[in-house]
Amino acid sequence: MKNKKIFWLIFIFTAIRLLLASVLELGKDEAYYYTYALHLQPNYIDHPPAVAFLIKLFSFNLLLRDEIFIRLGAIVCAAAGTFLCFRIGETIKNQRTGFFAAALYNTSIYTSVIAGTFILPDSPYVVFWLGALLVMCKMSLDISNDVRISIRKWLVFGILSGGCILCKVDGAFLWFGMLLFILISKWKYLFHPGIYLGLFVSMVIISPVIAWNMNNNFVSWNYYSSLFSPGVSVNNFIRTFLGQLIYNNPVNSFIIVTALIACFRKKIASDLTILVLLCTGLPVILLTTGMSFIVNVLPHWSGPGFLALSFLGATWLDEKVPVSDSYIPALLKYAFVVIFVVITTGSLAVRLFPGTAGEASAPDFGKDDLTLNMWGWRNFNHLFGAYRERERLKGHILPNTLVSNKWASAAQLEYYVAYPLRMELSGVGRVRDLQHFVWLNQYRPDLKKGVNALTIVPSDYTKAFMSGYEGYFKNVRLLNTFSVERNGEPARYFCLYLLEEYLQNDEAHTKTPLAENIACSRP
Repeated sequence: MKNKKIFWLIFIFTAIRLLLASVLELGKDEAYYYTYALHLQPNYIDHPPAVAFLIKLFSFNLLLRDEIFIRLGAIVCAAAGTFLCFRIGETIKNQRTGFFAAALYNTSIYTSVIAGTFILPDSPYVVFWLGALLVMCKMSLDISNDVRISIRKWLVFGILSGGCILCKVDGAFLWFGMLLFILISKWKYLFHPGIYLGLFVSMVIISPVIAWNMNNNFVSWNYYSSLFSPGVSVNNFIRTFLGQLIYNNPVNSFIIVTALIACFRKKIASDLTILVLLCTGLPVILLTTGMSFIVNVLPHWSGPGFLALSFLGATWLDEKVPVSDSYIPALLKYAFVVIFVVITTGSLAVRLFPGTAGEASAPDFGKDDLTLNMWGWRNFNHLFGAYRERERLKGHILPNTLVSNKWASAAQLEYYVAYPLRMELSGVGRVRDLQHFVWLNQYRPDLKKGVNALTIVPSDYTKAFMSGYEGYFKNVRLLNTFSVERNGEPARYFCLYLLEEYLQNDEAHTKTPLAENIACSRP
């Protein structure tokens, strides 16, 4: 197997990702993480800071703010992830296994699109995860060959796992997997100084996150603990179970499950590298799936676990198909078909679907239409900008301050309206609903008592709108409604409200963001 195939794999999928990144608007989560980069912090309420640094780096300190540059870091990380998958597969078995692993990486909806195209904390997380996994595989070979693991490898693992935790706190699963592997394979390494040196390095790397939480009343801990609900939901479990199989690509999931069965039946060669994959991947999947009974788990949370087990799938493919450098297994071909169908149909639906696929009547026009998450804000920007200019020419000067009481709408308002139109945006309302915008308020002009402001509410965001503002302003008045059409049909409406005489009595402006005021409001 020549590295040329990996080059072409990286080139083709990078080109596809660049195209997607340039034609799709930022989703609400992406726009929210963009706001991280506006003011760098050692930590944020719901995630560590790595994604903010990634956005800053590849947008050249936000000098270039087009969607493609906000997402460029994710695309570069996906290219790096492809190469790391090849190296891990090569380390486990051979170059063909490496190519199969890289192919599985690029056909997974999670790694190829969600983390590989859209800018999320998972984007850099996957790279550190794979880098640490590569070191773990090399350590397992040292143990197999009865070679003492060097201090250097422990240090590198400590750096990579620490970097992974700086992306998402569940990067700690790397250390859990490592300790589980050592306990099973060679427990005497628990007395090796290298393991404690590596752990110390990881703790030093994540120390700013810990310090920030100590200075902010451990709001992150309260945020994560608030995810748990007192009841048990079978529906959540079913949705999570099926969702993670789909997010990983149904064909890839079939390959992984089949490889797992073959491994436990000892029908494929098993060594310590396979044990590394099992110790790292299975705990993530089992814990997140089990948690779904009491937590609203998102399907991509188990993605790193499936990624670790995908190397087991690549090994199984290598053993089951004819030995030929040019041969691509039928299952992999099906996986490529699935990912291309998902990318093509998804992007076309976002750009070209006539009107809305969701609620088609007021007041919630467009509700439950997932395609609207990445469409419509650019068009609204033009409509609203023209409206402001017309009002200015009439002598009606609108307030230059926008407010929002929800993190999701605030994020897209910030990126698509406030910044391009040079308006100020402030979060107003409850801390639990605003999340990072409570901290962002501290860097912006204070919203003075008695001032007027504007708010913009998309029709698919109207839930509990009036109750969200009436208590904070003396009067709420509708100024205009904008219809945004897609392919000639109304897709959703944007309502512009004038909020008169701010009372300055909301949590975001009257309370320190204490832990007891934080509770999860994210879906």
